[in-house]
Amino acid sequence: MSNEVTMRRFHFPKFTLWVAANVLLYAVAGCGSSSSTAHLSKYDEQPYYDLLTFKSSKERAHKAAVLALQERGFRVTLSDPQTGLLTAQLNSSQLIEEDVRAAEKESSSKGGGFWAGLLAILGIVFLVGLVSSASGCNETKSTSSSKPRENTYYTAPEQKAVVSYSYVVSMNATAVDSGSVRIQLSALRETITNGSVSDSRKMENKYLNYVLFESIQRHAEQ
Repeated sequence: MSNEVTMRRFHFPKFTLWVAANVLLYAVAGCGSSSSTAHLSKYDEQPYYDLLTFKSSKERAHKAAVLALQERGFRVTLSDPQTGLLTAQLNSSQLIEEDVRAAEKESSSKGGGFWAGLLAILGIVFLVGLVSSASGCNETKSTSSSKPRENTYYTAPEQKAVVSYSYVVSMNATAVDSGSVRIQLSALRETITNGSVSDSRKMENKYLNYVLFESIQRHAEQ
């Protein structure tokens, strides 16, 4: 009976140690901004907007919008220069960098108090699990020789969900006067889990808007 109790005590601290270590590493890695989104930092303090008005003809602005979307990796699915309508889609196995940057800023805006408290708690749990695991190992070694061998059972590994994302951007260009055009932009993100759409929501991502609008203006001036 004492041997069985010892084995149970051994497994729990190891599991606690594993969970604390993984969550601790995740929290530490997630606290800072990713270097892959550093180039988007110039938009951090900019307000959100989805409407661009600039000097150009409607036809030239439409062509510039097509080039901007293609440059960002989107595939144009609808293009009508006469009406000014434009739709493009981007499929990705992970969140695009503009989405990542927005999530980073939202997380950091909540302040560092939460992460500091979480890291402190996880640090304590990690140390307790480490000490308990070491103690359990010593007890198990002293009793393992007398304990009968237990039967082992094969458990099929759990299949991980396959998640991808589909981004759809729509633009509408309208002439303001003979020398100016206005472009309205809207975006949608679909989360696809195991081949089926599990979530669909309208995006209000200023980083994506600024990237596309600046590209449109650059191509329109060329």
